[in-house]
Amino acid sequence: MLKHGGFTLVELMITVAILAILAMVAVPNFGPFVQGGRMDTVQNRLVGSLSQARSEAIRRGESVTVTFTLSDDEVTQWVSSDESGNEVRQESGPDASVSLTVTQSAVVFTQDGELATASNVCFVATDDDDDTDVRYVQINAAGRIRSWDGAPACG
Repeated sequence: MLKHGGFTLVELMITVAILAILAMVAVPNFGPFVQGGRMDTVQNRLVGSLSQARSEAIRRGESVTVTFTLSDDEVTQWVSSDESGNEVRQESGPDASVSLTVTQSAVVFTQDGELATASNVCFVATDDDDDTDVRYVQINAAGRIRSWDGAPACG
């Protein structure tokens, strides 16, 4: 008598039940992970744009300005341009699930890579959800750009 290999219906149903239980545990934790990734993306794009503007100011030997378009105090896009008005880089703001705020509407990097103003500039990316950390980007007067998640806020 030949014996056929395979799964019985009971074995298959037990496997499906175990997979369903594992999915119920994993799915609720996936949302904050995705949202955190969106916030990281906004933070990284901003740091990349600011770093490029600073580098271009030093390389060209002239000021580069990053101008932020605001709507209801939230950034909707930003554009880097040199003293002649030539665009260096343009970025759209975050999607509707993340809000990005800034303490001033423009940042000017001098030919030395420093800020034209003597004060720090702070950016805050948040989604108003306690499950994800707030993202911060800060530029100090020397033009140093740093980013971090969670506390403490820009100081």
